[in-house]
Order: sequence, then C-alpha cells, then structure tokens
Amino acid sequence: MKICRKLEARYLHTGYTLIQFFKPLFVDLSIRLSYDFVLKGGFSSVLESCSSTLKLVDTELGFLYDEIYTKRPFLNTFAGVSLRCISFLCSFSALAAFSVIVTVDTAPKQHSTLDIGISFMLLVGAVALEIYSIITHCLSDWGLVWATKTDNFLSCLICKANACKLTWNRGNVQDTTMLNIPQYNFINYLLKTLHFPFVKKGWHSFLFYLAVKDNFWIDWWCTTWEKIDWEKSLQTHLDKQYIYIQSQSVEVRQHEAKDFNLWMLFEKRFRGEGDEDIKEVMMRSVGIGDCIFILHLATDICYHVDSELCNFNNRDDYTTSKLLSDYMLYILMSLTSMLVEKGNKEFPLFLSIRMNLNTIIHGSKYLDVKIDNVRTLSSLLLASGLEGYGDLMMFDIVKLARWLQQEWGVEERWSLISEVWVETLTHVAMHCPGKEHLKCLGRGGDLVSKVSLVMMHYGLCPRIHLVPNVQTI
Repeated sequence: MKICRKLEARYLHTGYTLIQFFKPLFVDLSIRLSYDFVLKGGFSSVLESCSSTLKLVDTELGFLYDEIYTKRPFLNTFAGVSLRCISFLCSFSALAAFSVIVTVDTAPKQHSTLDIGISFMLLVGAVALEIYSIITHCLSDWGLVWATKTDNFLSCLICKANACKLTWNRGNVQDTTMLNIPQYNFINYLLKTLHFPFVKKGWHSFLFYLAVKDNFWIDWWCTTWEKIDWEKSLQTHLDKQYIYIQSQSVEVRQHEAKDFNLWMLFEKRFRGEGDEDIKEVMMRSVGIGDCIFILHLATDICYHVDSELCNFNNRDDYTTSKLLSDYMLYILMSLTSMLVEKGNKEFPLFLSIRMNLNTIIHGSKYLDVKIDNVRTLSSLLLASGLEGYGDLMMFDIVKLARWLQQEWGVEERWSLISEVWVETLTHVAMHCPGKEHLKCLGRGGDLVSKVSLVMMHYGLCPRIHLVPNVQTI
C-alpha cells in the first residue's frame, strides 16, 4: 500500500469518487449541497490539495468516458472478471487441445502443413490478445483503483507494474499542462476566399454558408489547432472568476444567465465617466452568440494592431486572449448547441458583418491600400475614415475596438480582454447542457468540458442547489 501512495494513487481514488458524485450533472439532473459544506471549501479544497488541477480533471473525465463509452466498469465486477477468465480459459484450452491432437495424431494427414500452421498461429494470437487485454486492464486507472482497495500479493504486483509505467511516462511525456484547442478566425476565413478564382463571381456567399452550416467544412478548411498552457493562461483567471462569482447572490447569477450581454462583462471593470459612451454599444449585444462574435472581432483587431509592439511584459494575457477568442468562435460556429440548446445559429449577424467586411476587402474602390493581410484590415477599421461605415453592428465593433485601444494601456488592455474571455468561457461552461459535454467527451474531450468540471468542484453550476443544513435531534 505504501507503493501506491508514492504513485499518487490518491488522484485516481479522488477522481473516481468525485465523478460518481458529479455524474448526475452530466445528464442534466440536479444535486444538493449544504451551505456549510460550500463555505468550508467544499470540493474546491480537493483542487487546492492537488498539485495539478488539470491532472485531477483529466482523471475524472477518463473515468466518465469509460463508464459511458466502454465496458471497463463491468470488467471490474465479479461477473466481468468471471467472463474474462472463462474467455481466457476457452482460448487456452482450444490451443492446448489443438496442439495435443496435432502432435499425437498418427493417422494419415488429412490437412496440409500450411493449414495447420495458420490455425496454430490464430490460436496463439487469440491467447496472446487475451493476456494483453488482462495486462492492459490491470495497468489502467480502473486496475489501480481496484488494486489499492486490497492488500495482497496481486495488488502489490499491479502497483509495482504501474510504478514502472509511470516512471517511463515521466521520461517520455512533456508539457503535461498544455492543451490542444481548435481555432477559428473569422477575418482569416474572409481573406482565404481571396485565393479562390470564383469568389469574384459571387460565390463567397455560398462558401460562407457552407462554413457556417457544414461542420465538416469548418473542421477541414477553416480550423487550426494551437496549444494553451492551463497553469499559466487559465488557472489564475479561473481562481479569480471563482472568487467573483461566489460573491454574487443567486438572483444576480440567474439574471446574468438569462440576459447575457457585453455590458455585464465590462460593467465591473469601468473606471470613470468617460467609459459611459461605450455602454450603449455594449447594451445592444444581447445573447451569448452576439457577445462572442463582436468581442472576437474587436479582440482580433486589437491583437493585430499591437502585434509589432515589444515594450510590454504582459505577453501571456496577449496570447491567451487571442487563443480563447478564436476558440470561442469555433464553439459558436461548429458546436453551437453548447451555447444555445436549440442549436439555432444567428445567420443575420454573421451575414451582415461578412457583407460589410467583404465590401472593404473585395470592393474597396475608395481605398488606395490593397488589403491582403489581417493587420492592414485591422488598421483600416480603426481609422477615423471608416467610423460609421456599414450597419450599426459593424459600427459597434469598430467603436469597441477603438475604445480598447485608446482608453487602456497595452498591459491593462490585454489583462482586461483576457479576463473577459475567461469569464465568457466559464459562463458557457457553467450553462452548457450536460448532454453536450458527453458528446464532446465522445469526440475526445474539449476545453469547455474541463472548465465545466472545475466549476462543479467550486459549486458553481446552475444544477447544484444550496440548501440549509438539516439538524437531526
């Protein structure tokens, strides 16, 4: 048992226990927690006691994936072990019987040597696969959880084997805090259409429709993958977000969930009367879809305008803001049901902005500058000559980007934008239907699901209800 403690088996036991408690939340059921339990730290104290939050979350999601999509939980039961033994004994008995019959049989050969060799190889392969599956199961998380519950020779052998496996993994796996997240950039998509010869014939509308309507088109042509550091980029912001949301009342949380807009994201970060001019712009963006799309374009404009600046130290927030901006737009475009339960995509907003930007990129006869990169387009959008260009939504995006550029310093600006994006990410993670998390888990998992599980540890989930303690007499 001492060996198992050194192997940090507490991650497995803690993850296995907690995911059994949080499992109802992933099927949109509710659970109850007492006020005192949450005030004393609740499950968040478990995260603080662990050296790696991401490792614990990955362990829990691994157990959840196995329970939903594999048969490993059944193999840990007495019936599963019995069937495994019967399967192995049948394969081994067939091999032994075949070997004896072929060796002892003195009658004239009725089968060729080739047939006998092929049959023998197949039976040996079946036995080898059975042995391999048993070893794999014993060295899995489920096998270690079972082994650490007992204290016998077999459990100690499994623990020693896992010790060797973990030692080998530590020497071969790097950047355990790095996550691959998909990226979708709206302006890059528009600029990519410049390379298609039939765009000038008016086919760009059809291409955009495919990019919005067909997820395969998004994944194949418009999506890239980048790495984000959980510890440097997300963990600190998530801790701040936990403190802020915990200070809110239940009524305020319900109001923000129902009427989400940009004003709610920036309201607590306003500094003076000069910022009131932008309030009306932010109040017009109602709904999570509008907020993500407008904030994505404003972030992209500021990002490329500041790309050549080297005199600021807040590069982590600068990079994090860009990664989360493109990631959230990917969620909006490809996994819309995670944001809106009915899965309705807001085509009017997308089409309106696309028409305005396409007019600038493809048909800008009044501009002497050739637009062939994002930085040039971003500089033009911030120029005073384009103020009020296009419809009201386009004007709001330009005004928001200009407010971020003029009213905030470089380091303050990117600290603000990164905090806003993390708050948007946590809002989506907290209010996403549980069944959508399970779908993403079946595709290999997603950042939103990991953040959602962290919020569940903090007790910040709409399906977690706080109740007063029940005193027994």
